[in-house]
Amino acid sequence: MHGGEDHGLLACFPPGELLPAGFTKVGMVIQGRTALDRVMLRGESIEPIGWNPYAQ
Repeated sequence: MHGGEDHGLLACFPPGELLPAGFTKVGMVIQGRTALDRVMLRGESIEPIGWNPYAQ
């Protein structure tokens, strides 16, 4: 989840929808408790870190 140059395609599908060939479920989108609950890993919020091309 942090760093590296790996790239992938993410997509959202409605609950219960069959995934197209080649897609793997890696998580789900849920309503957060706060604006800071963006990414969860094993039930814990994680801070997105890595290179920011827009940072000054």
